[in-house]
Amino acid sequence: GQATVYRATHQALGVPAALKLLHVVDRTQLKRFLQEAQILARLHHPNVVRVLDLGEHRGAPYLAAELVAGEDL
Repeated sequence: GQATVYRATHQALGVPAALKLLHVVDRTQLKRFLQEAQILARLHHPNVVRVLDLGEHRGAPYLAAELVAGEDL
């Protein structure tokens, strides 16, 4: 996969989060990653996770989303 997802706590909001950290970054991957975040941020549905944050840490892009309990897919 192009990313790893971690269970985390959003520092500023104090809520559990799923943190998706992109591994290898080339222009195509970064564009796709940002498009995913923008699309998710515009969706509002009970069956779609909410985007909490988008940013970069030590050169690696990340997406923080609502943490959903359940089994790994």
